[in-house]
Amino acid sequence: PELADFCNKIGIMERGNLLVSGDVDTVVRRVQPTRQLSIRPLRSDPVTMGALREALASQAHVEKITADPENIELRVAYTGDMETQAALLHYLLVDAKLPIAAFSEAAMDLEDVFLRVTTGAVH
Repeated sequence: PELADFCNKIGIMERGNLLVSGDVDTVVRRVQPTRQLSIRPLRSDPVTMGALREALASQAHVEKITADPENIELRVAYTGDMETQAALLHYLLVDAKLPIAAFSEAAMDLEDVFLRVTTGAVH
């Protein structure tokens, strides 16, 4: 994870084979093409969670919606850019009138990229 603070290009090798290389943002998008959003409503009762899930499902760029194990928040695979992501939050707060307590993007770090790209053959 510390490498991301000063690296702008990476290459990941395993058993002498170059698996992926390029600038960090491009490699991250190649490994994880969707943004991973976490959305937590103010209340997590079944009615609110159902309304949030329904509102999200009606939006463009929303590919997959999953609930976390405790069902406190929804995780959304989102294909839109930052501008449409901001519009999604506006829609949830203003148009759908849902009380959202937290809305964030789970950033993928270089360790996550490494673990997804490699097979774990080298320890």
